[in-house]
Amino acid sequence: GILLATTLKPTAGQVSMANSGGLWAGVLTTLFLGTVDGEDTKTLFGAQMASASAGIIAFSLLSRNLPVTRGRMLIIDAGGIIGGLMGASTTLLLAGNNDEDPILIGTGIGVMGGLALTAYLTRNFDARRLPPVAVTPTLMGRNGAGLAMGGQF
Repeated sequence: GILLATTLKPTAGQVSMANSGGLWAGVLTTLFLGTVDGEDTKTLFGAQMASASAGIIAFSLLSRNLPVTRGRMLIIDAGGIIGGLMGASTTLLLAGNNDEDPILIGTGIGVMGGLALTAYLTRNFDARRLPPVAVTPTLMGRNGAGLAMGGQF
């Protein structure tokens, strides 16, 4: 890891994207393999470790061509969490029973949908920003005009 970090010099966004890829690959593998009956713990952990490693490698390669900031990845991760919660709760409400397999599948589908939707909605998140301070003319009340100043920090 130290050799890769000193050689490639990844940005914070690239590291965050690789971490998120590994995390979500492991989570989705665990959710979907949790529906298999008779699966032993050793096989589950092996599959989870392999998928997490594959996710880290895949998303680190993707991050070389798709620039992203750490803030955007944090928002995308939050979208995955919210999507998983919505998928689990929707499945629980629609299924009406306590069978865990549909809930696990619904959670996994919700996670994938939340990640994809949030990635799409934040596609311009890292776009060039307005100047730090902007002054614009405004109308104030019935018979007045003025200037409004806005800024970002």
